[in-house]
This record gives sequence, structure tokens and C-alpha cells, in this order.
Amino acid sequence: MTDHYNDNFDNSPKDQDNNTIDLRFAVKLFFVSIFYMIMVSLVTYVIVTFLHDLVTPLLKSLVNLLSYSVSLLLIIKYATNARPQQQPRSVTRGTGWKMIWLTPVLIISTLALCVWVEGLSLLVPMPEAVEEFFNDLVKPDVFSILTIVVAAPILEEVLCRGILLKGLLKNYSPDNAIGISAIFFGAIHLNPWQAIPALAIGIFLGWVFYKTRSVLPGIIIHATVNGTSVLMTFYLPDADHIFAEFSIPVYILWFAISAVIFAAGCLLIQKKGPSNLSQHPH
Repeated sequence: MTDHYNDNFDNSPKDQDNNTIDLRFAVKLFFVSIFYMIMVSLVTYVIVTFLHDLVTPLLKSLVNLLSYSVSLLLIIKYATNARPQQQPRSVTRGTGWKMIWLTPVLIISTLALCVWVEGLSLLVPMPEAVEEFFNDLVKPDVFSILTIVVAAPILEEVLCRGILLKGLLKNYSPDNAIGISAIFFGAIHLNPWQAIPALAIGIFLGWVFYKTRSVLPGIIIHATVNGTSVLMTFYLPDADHIFAEFSIPVYILWFAISAVIFAAGCLLIQKKGPSNLSQHPH
């Protein structure tokens, strides 16, 4: 997947100090993330319960947006305080006008990947009761959509790629660093039934960060994945039934076309590479 270790991600001994981001730090960051998520959720639950009669469904969605954002910001703050040299200086610097052609490539490639991700999700089907529980957490309102399509892509990419993967690439080979960050990305979603799809998406997000040196492409990919999920869940609920009626040859053709489109997108990103998109990780 990845080519030779790039000099921009130097793994010299000078990085082996308290600012090192390695596997041990990734594990610690995972448990810290769970702690902050639980604490913020408990505070939110107490507030919502206390003001139960005043909380409308729309207001509850706003509270969920604020709760999610606060928990992720606290995690990001912890990571940057613990490893100050790993602070992302900019989420966009280094891509510039290249994003004009890169954006449609990313979106189309991601949509093609979503076809395969949906197939992977069938390997470990989510129990109906659990699926209903997750669906009840969000509603088709503006604040829920902002949480899923805007807040999550920005905050999670800054954390998982802009801080964690950026640091891991200084101490591990690209394949290992991307793998660790992808596992972390899947784990913090706390949804074992989506572990395989999340891992696949996390690997792609990590590879794109490695090639572009920016979290902005990852934000676009992440928003596309989440936006597709919102569209299918809230506005095209019968789509699964339509796909279920496809014959096996149609399925094979559908997956083959998606694979070709995804591979073509990856080749475009590979050819333009880090040397053309950005000279420095950030």
C-alpha cells in the first residue's frame, strides 16, 4: 500500500523522548478517550434528565452535538498537551489549489469504497435491537446531521490523523503506523459490529493522509462516508431492500465497477503524491 519511508516523517533517535507517539501512547489515548466520552455523557445525561420537561427532540440533538464536540475537544487537548510537538499546525496548509481536482477524486473514490464497506458490514451483521438503538440516537434534524457530517469528520480527523498518525509515522513504517491509527479509529467508535468497515475506512484515511500530508482530504472522505450513511438511513430507507433484489451477476458487476473506480482514484492520488501536494506533514 505504502512506498518507502519518507524523510518528512523522520524516525531518528531525537524523537524517542517524552514527545514520542508510539503504540503505548495510542493505547493510553484510547482509554483516555473512553474516559472523557463517559464523563461528558454522564454530565449530559444528568442535565437532560433534570430538564426533561424542557428538552425537545431538537434541543436534545443540539445537546448531543455539544456533548460530542466537547468530548472530542477534550481528547484533542489532552493529546496535544501530552505530546506538544505533535500539534497540527494547519488542516489545510500544503494542499492549496490542488484540492480543486482532488476533492471530486476523493468523493467518487469514497463512494466506490462505500460499496465494499457495505459488503464488509454484512460479514458481522448488527442485531436488529442494537441497530434500532443506534438509529434512535440521532434524528433527521439539522443538529444531528451537523454532528455526523461536519463535527465528526473534522474532530476525528484532527485527532486520528492530524495528531496520532502524524506522530506514529515518525516512529513506525507507514504500513504499521496506518494500521495502528486505523485500529484506534475503529475502536473509539465503540461499535464492534462495524469494526471491519471502520478498519477499512481508517486504512484508506490513513493512506490518504500519508500521501497528502493534510487532514483536509480525510475530512472530505469522512464527511462523504457519514453523509452517505445519513442519506441512506434517513432519506432512502428502502435502498437496502432494492439492493437485496439484485441477482448475483449484478452484484458481481456492481462490486467490480466500484473496485475499478476506487483503484483509479487511488492511482490518481498516488501519482500526485506527497511531493506534489505538500512538502511537510502537518
